[in-house]
Amino acid sequence: MNRALAQAVDIGDDELVSLAEACRLFFGGRLSPSSLRTEAAKGNLVITQIARKDFVTRRDVEEMKEKCRK
Repeated sequence: MNRALAQAVDIGDDELVSLAEACRLFFGGRLSPSSLRTEAAKGNLVITQIARKDFVTRRDVEEMKEKCRK
């Protein structure tokens, strides 16, 4: 198992991770933080902002995937 996947397994459904971490852990680096911000602007992803830093949870990402499914 690769390191990113191993770390993703350890992250709870409601644990906040940065957008960069989410891209690496949940998408294998195939998306950028900008891509996630675009999905948030379209209403597909909930982003939590704390001290001007953006975070998402595994649950937020899974819900986004369902909304984006065609």
